[in-house]
Amino acid sequence: MLEEKKRSGKKVNAWIPDDLYSKVDDLKYRTWTEAIVNGLELLVRSTEKVQIDINEVQESTEKSTLDDSKVQQSTSQSTVDDFEVQKVHTENEGELRELRVKVIEQREHIETLKAELEKASQREVTLQRTHDNLQHTHDNYMAQMQTLIKQNVIEAPGAKKSWWRFW
Repeated sequence: MLEEKKRSGKKVNAWIPDDLYSKVDDLKYRTWTEAIVNGLELLVRSTEKVQIDINEVQESTEKSTLDDSKVQQSTSQSTVDDFEVQKVHTENEGELRELRVKVIEQREHIETLKAELEKASQREVTLQRTHDNLQHTHDNYMAQMQTLIKQNVIEAPGAKKSWWRFW
């Protein structure tokens, strides 16, 4: 208990599937806290990488657009072979297509992560409701027990029934 008070951070409770539990348990982490922290750090790094990749795609798209405009200007200003201009343009389009495909994949991954986050949020709400219901039931049970105890104290505070009164 003292160890928990000394730690900095937030405590997290979660229900995980049995097969995932056994897989993580087989990885031989020293503690579950270490395993969970490593997993969450990996998720954060993945999300940051997705954001960096999106930024790179945007920069590359802008660069590609600038390159296209430069190619067009140089074509109009100089007497460069049409073949070379077409080659540069085709390479830029190929890179642009690859980057767009990568952006689409990253967006799909982001949507998947959002869906998983929504599911986790719904599970948390369900668990909170269950906890509240159990707490309410416990409170009612304790009130009933207290009433029964008080009733027994009032009815017979030390008096015994006569031996011939058995009903």
